[in-house]
Amino acid sequence: MTAGIHEASQNIDSKLFDGCPLTVAESLAMILLFSLRHHLTGAGLADLLTLVSLHCALPNLCARSTFFFQKHFRHLKSPVVFHKYCSFCCHPTEGSINECKVCKRTLNDENVSYFIECPLITQLLTLFKREDFVSDLQHRFHRRKKNDSNYEDIYDGEMYKSHTTADGFLSDKNNISLMWYTDGVPLFKSSKYSMWPLYFTINELPFSQRMMKENMLFGGIWYGEAKPLFHLFLKPSIESLQKLYEGVDVILPDGETKKVRGFLLCGTCDLPAKALVLNMTQFNGKHGCARCLQSGQSIPTGRGTTWVYPFEINPRMRNHKEFVTDGKKAAEDGKTMNGVKGPSWLSLGMKTDVIRGTLIDYMHCVLLGVTRKLLHLWFDSSHSRHPYSLSRVLNQVDERLLAIKPPNFVTRTPRSIKLHCKYWKANECRAWLFFYSVPVLFGLMNDTYFSHYCLLVESIYILNMETISKDDIKRGRQLIEHFCFMFSTLYGPEHMTANMHQLLHLTECVRDFGPLWVFSCFKFEDMNGQIVQMFHGTKKPELQICTHLSTVLSIPLMLSKLSPGQAKDFALRMQGVKKAFSKSEKISTGTWRIGCMKTFQLSDCVRHCLQKESSSDFTKFQKFLRITKHGALFQSKQYLAVSRRNSHTIIYTHNITRLCGQIEYFMKCCCCNLDVCTDQCQPQYFAVVQMLPIIPCQLVNDDVTNCNIPHIFKVSTNVDEYEVVAIDNILSLCVFMPVSNMQAYISTAPNTCESD
Repeated sequence: MTAGIHEASQNIDSKLFDGCPLTVAESLAMILLFSLRHHLTGAGLADLLTLVSLHCALPNLCARSTFFFQKHFRHLKSPVVFHKYCSFCCHPTEGSINECKVCKRTLNDENVSYFIECPLITQLLTLFKREDFVSDLQHRFHRRKKNDSNYEDIYDGEMYKSHTTADGFLSDKNNISLMWYTDGVPLFKSSKYSMWPLYFTINELPFSQRMMKENMLFGGIWYGEAKPLFHLFLKPSIESLQKLYEGVDVILPDGETKKVRGFLLCGTCDLPAKALVLNMTQFNGKHGCARCLQSGQSIPTGRGTTWVYPFEINPRMRNHKEFVTDGKKAAEDGKTMNGVKGPSWLSLGMKTDVIRGTLIDYMHCVLLGVTRKLLHLWFDSSHSRHPYSLSRVLNQVDERLLAIKPPNFVTRTPRSIKLHCKYWKANECRAWLFFYSVPVLFGLMNDTYFSHYCLLVESIYILNMETISKDDIKRGRQLIEHFCFMFSTLYGPEHMTANMHQLLHLTECVRDFGPLWVFSCFKFEDMNGQIVQMFHGTKKPELQICTHLSTVLSIPLMLSKLSPGQAKDFALRMQGVKKAFSKSEKISTGTWRIGCMKTFQLSDCVRHCLQKESSSDFTKFQKFLRITKHGALFQSKQYLAVSRRNSHTIIYTHNITRLCGQIEYFMKCCCCNLDVCTDQCQPQYFAVVQMLPIIPCQLVNDDVTNCNIPHIFKVSTNVDEYEVVAIDNILSLCVFMPVSNMQAYISTAPNTCESD
């Protein structure tokens, strides 16, 4: 008979049964990750547990009930704390009291609401048990920059650097800083029920690790039909942050104890959430900007009025001291002061400037805000009589757009504007802004409107680059200012919305905290989506939240305890970690061959090109079709398994010159005829590339800013010339956008750090 719950819980590190390679803990871990990956319901999980136990020899320690399964993870987790408050007056009601102290209502189930706290200190203590985490925290001290004076991560921003002076808080290598994020997420289509997760990321981790879910901290979750009361919701997290600021003793993997201190440096969210967190007027009201004191104004529209922010080049900026003073005065006088309704708990938790530290997320502001707005103005039939409307050429726009086959670093392939534009996600708006829009609209849009739009494209691209100089920031500001200055004249003052106004503050954020991708909300939105997928039905969502948070918070430590092997590989795959490609061979540091090789004979043309590239006397040539280079997957034209993607168009160097081309195939060239090369034979690796000569082309006519969109250029596709290029000389993938049988446009990505 299968062992009971008590026995299994006491033998968590024992083998599942005699001769089984898995322990009870490993088995439960894999079942958990499988259930999360495939969104199993409670009934589905129960059936899976039964199915697994039936396949195991008797006696065994399998968990046959969801009760034991959940009990195990509740034991491992960071504790989840329920906080009660009166549903009518919102007064906190901790403990077992039966009557609200303020409104005197009976605190029965109908009159009590909850929010969940996930204590930050406990989560941090768990993270510090991981060797990789402790090591990665030192990243800022040994990272390699492309340019020492440029902005390349949060550490280069003025605000972060102000804490790294000789006696600064972050000069101590054991101290950390945090970034916050929150947003509302609807849970069910059939009701207004929503949740508001509160996340924190640790800035000292490398960016790729910083944004991984196993390294994020949960502050808690507010849930219900009403929006959060942040004076309640933030209070537990602020108290934890105060303890962290004073110092917490952590036990490192080697058993050493160290005192770690931390503080809240900055945060980001969309406009509605920002107003709630800061306790301010909403963005569509007077003094609704969180960074300056421009009041805005109400202007009439066809269906009423709208609140707009006319262009002002130098509005008076807010500052932390005045913001706090306005909050106190608003509370005393009972009326809003400069858009501030009262004190903000956030200003108590941030040991720095809350105004400069509350950042503008370009995903919401630029992509879902301004870019979507422009798409609506151009293509919606309600604007067809305006001079900026493109509804008459919509079919041509779609034809050009749908002909594009993006590389694999672009998440989604293009969707029709005519059929799907209103459903476009932020990553689709990103691809449109940076890559597709300029080639697609060139020649179809009026020159004045096209040149004006290109100001936005170039400016946001510059501010989103991997390395940004001070001159780049000045250039970005010049382009944005001219874009906003002209917008009202071209599109009408009624469209000078809060998102348009926020563009003017983007360069301030870059100067203080680094490139836009550093504080983008893309990864946080991914986390929201994963949490939503955990819910099945509307019954007791608060208990579902508690159970699922318990399990999710246990995953990082659980994975770190798995021994290398098939079980850990499976667990990582369920986490979404891609397994390394099989049949690979290391070419150089960070570069690997993918897939099989096949011996072949060189054509005279390729042999001639090879002789110009290398003087070695090669005798054996093997063809292969794919490589990975520093995380990017390159697939040659002869790799036919993928038809909707073009991951073979590249930028490469030849004799110091940057050129464009398309990879036909890769080859390994050897000086021996052995199956496995000896130490005496040092093979060389090349790509056979069809050249795409650049055609001089002026896309934009703008005498004010000299806007020129340098990341997009025109190439000829009818040149039947090839070049042999050392794989080490391949720089990056590009987006290839054909406009005819003989010509195309190519666009480079602004950075390789963020993923959409």
